[in-house]
Amino acid sequence: MPPKSDRNNLIALYLLSEFIKLIPLRLIRHKDTEIVVTGNRTRVRIPDLMILTEELLAAIGGRRATITSDMPSPALVVEVVSPGKVNEDRDYRYKRSEYAARGILEYWIVDPQNSKITILSLVDGFYEETIFKGDRQIYSTVVEQLSLTPEQIFDEEKNNNKQISSDLSQLKGMAKVQLEVNGLPIIIEINSIEAPKTAENFVDLVSQGVYDGLVFHRVIPGFVAQGGDPQGKDPKFAGQLGTAGYTDPATGSERLIPLEIKLKGDDQPTYSKAKLSGSDVVLKHDRGAVAMARSAMPDSASSQFYIALEDLPSLDGDYAVFGKVVEGMDVVDKIKQGDRIGTARVIEGAENLKK
Repeated sequence: MPPKSDRNNLIALYLLSEFIKLIPLRLIRHKDTEIVVTGNRTRVRIPDLMILTEELLAAIGGRRATITSDMPSPALVVEVVSPGKVNEDRDYRYKRSEYAARGILEYWIVDPQNSKITILSLVDGFYEETIFKGDRQIYSTVVEQLSLTPEQIFDEEKNNNKQISSDLSQLKGMAKVQLEVNGLPIIIEINSIEAPKTAENFVDLVSQGVYDGLVFHRVIPGFVAQGGDPQGKDPKFAGQLGTAGYTDPATGSERLIPLEIKLKGDDQPTYSKAKLSGSDVVLKHDRGAVAMARSAMPDSASSQFYIALEDLPSLDGDYAVFGKVVEGMDVVDKIKQGDRIGTARVIEGAENLKK
């Protein structure tokens, strides 16, 4: 079978980034799990996306990522249709009958060529279909809180009214930022030599006061302390933190920056590419490293950042490190989920921020 097109892969990744806002990541599979089906054409399928049930996750356990015929069915399967009649027949006809026979509750056929999404819901052993086009809100019984339209999914350049800020001015030199957490200082050295765009973005947001009062919404001992979601400034915010970035008042859009990782021997960083060789990365995830958080899309970092609580070599080559804690790591170690950044300010190198 030929590989999926870049556009189809981007659509699948975009849906993944939306699903993980509402579904635990452990229940989502992206082109890495096969499912045994019945029929004359094939024995297994590897869907673009799947949402598992807790029962199915327990049944798979630590074994090879295959959903056998004696296991529970996934709750939802997504297939992105590739061009051509053969591919259309496979997704619209054959997989429809195969997935219905497996008892999969919901099957999404995402069709970029025709700009429509067909959602098949299992009723009494047969699929009933609903077609979504344009700005019609998608309704899913599996992902009930999903707020998404086909228009958003198929227009990659305007997904969620976001824009990639690839023309940010750069920090012309090193800088230091001080975070005050629980009344104590944390000093971060910002490395604009190896990560210029990422460093400039962070220092610019600090200079604007964006991080003042924001909460550390994700703290995993032995892993990371993560903050920077602007929604966390409101103590009464009742939604899910970790889902938003900085909205640029000049454009009304979320500012996104490209994934930026410099490799040994290269004059310039590599942009917009994940899964690079970790051993070749210049700025590594050593204990105290400061890096940008992002969703599944490489160019989705905005304002959220994290501090590595231990050496995390598994993240090298996948996330953009742009600084390190040089003072106050003892303060970082005591951060608890829910703690806030009192203030964040540039204490050295503000004059190096060139507009």
